[in-house]
Amino acid sequence: MKWIASLTLIGLFALAFTTFATPPVATPSFGQTWEDTEGEVILNYTDDDGDLATDCHVYNVVGGTVQNISVVEGVCTVTFIPDLNNDVNVTGEFMVLAGGELSNSSTFELDLIEVNDPPVLIADPPTNVRFGEEWFCVIMYDDPEDDNIYLTFIGDHEYAPIIDGELIENGAVVYEEPFYHGPVDFIMFLMDDGFTNGEYDPQASDTSAWRMLVHPFSAVYEIDNSDPQFVIISGNWQTFEHPDAKGGSLLYHTRGYGERRAGWRVDQLVEPGLYEMYVWNINTGYNSISPRFQFITYHAYGIYESNSFHTNRGYNMWDYIGTWPITNGRVQGTTIINQSDGFVYADAIRYIKVDELQPDGDIEPGLIDQVPVGERDQTWGVLQTQAEVDEIIRKTQTELEAKR
Repeated sequence: MKWIASLTLIGLFALAFTTFATPPVATPSFGQTWEDTEGEVILNYTDDDGDLATDCHVYNVVGGTVQNISVVEGVCTVTFIPDLNNDVNVTGEFMVLAGGELSNSSTFELDLIEVNDPPVLIADPPTNVRFGEEWFCVIMYDDPEDDNIYLTFIGDHEYAPIIDGELIENGAVVYEEPFYHGPVDFIMFLMDDGFTNGEYDPQASDTSAWRMLVHPFSAVYEIDNSDPQFVIISGNWQTFEHPDAKGGSLLYHTRGYGERRAGWRVDQLVEPGLYEMYVWNINTGYNSISPRFQFITYHAYGIYESNSFHTNRGYNMWDYIGTWPITNGRVQGTTIINQSDGFVYADAIRYIKVDELQPDGDIEPGLIDQVPVGERDQTWGVLQTQAEVDEIIRKTQTELEAKR
C-alpha cells in the first residue's frame, strides 16, 4: 500500500493521507501426481494489503486439461487431467485476482511420476479356416514406452498355436501357422517388460478373444486301436494303458527293423474325398520311445512313406502326416512299422476331409482312376478276425522263441 501526504492551509496546517491498493504478486507454483492420474497445483501469490484471492485464471496449458478451479478462503487450487500416456510435465501460466486487483502472470508445473502403460492390442484374427490351412493373424499394438512386447495365447494346447511368450517387434506381426483342429476358442493378450523408476513393472494389454471355425464341408473320422478298422498285420503288439491315449490305451511294439506292422483301414469307413491325415502323439516322457515313427499310407494314387517326429513336447497333439485322395475302390489306409531305435506305439489316427475329389474326365466323375495292375499294387492287408489276429501273435511268439 502506498501513502501520499497532502498539505492544506485552512486556518491551521493539516496533514492528510490518501491510500492506493497494490495488486497481488503471483509466484511459480508446483504440484505432483502419477502419470495418467489427475493432480492438483495450489497457485502461490502474496498480497501486501492482506487481501485474499477471490478468483484465478489459468491459460497456455500444455500436457493436460483443466478439470476444476476452486477458491476457498483465498486459496486457489487447480485440478488437472494429464494427457493420456503423457511423459512430459503439465505446464502453463496463471494470474490471481485479490482485492479487485489482478496479479502479474506467473508459471505452474505439475510434475508427473512415470508409470508403465499397458500395451494396446489390436488383432485381426481369422474366424473361419479350413483344416490344415495356414491362418493369418495380424497383430497391431501401441506402447508409449516402446517396451519389448510378447504375445501370449490361452487355450487347450491340443489346439492353440504354440507361440506363448513370443517376442513381437516392429509394431506388427503376421502369423502363418498350420491349423488342424477346430472349432476352438482362443484368448490372446500382450505383455510388456516395462521398467518404472528402476523397478520391473510388466503390464498386460486387454485380451482379444475369438472363435475359429472349421470349413463347413469338412468331415472328421477318428480310428482308435480298439476300433474294428484297426488291423494287426504282423508282430506281437502289446496293450498299454495310458491316461493320455485315445480311449485310455494303445498298442506298442519293441525295437525292430520294420518287419512288424499294424494299420488303420479307412476305405470302407470314409466317403470319397481329399483327406488330411494325423496321428495322435502323447506326452510319454519315456526315453525308450523311438524319436520317429514311420508310416506308410495307401491312397487312391499309390503309396507314400512319411515320418512323425515323436519328441517329448510336454503336451499331447495331433501330428500332421500328409494329404491324400481316398476312395473305396480298394484297401486304403495307413500302417505303422516298428523301428530299430526304440519302441513305437499305435494309438489313433484322424482323417479330415478338406475337399471333394475333382472330376478326372472319365465316366465316373469325382472318382480317381484305379492304379493299373502291377503298378504300386496295394496289398498291405485286410480286416482280420480276432482269431486271425491271435494266430498271428502266436506265430510271432513262436518265431521269437525259435531265435533264442
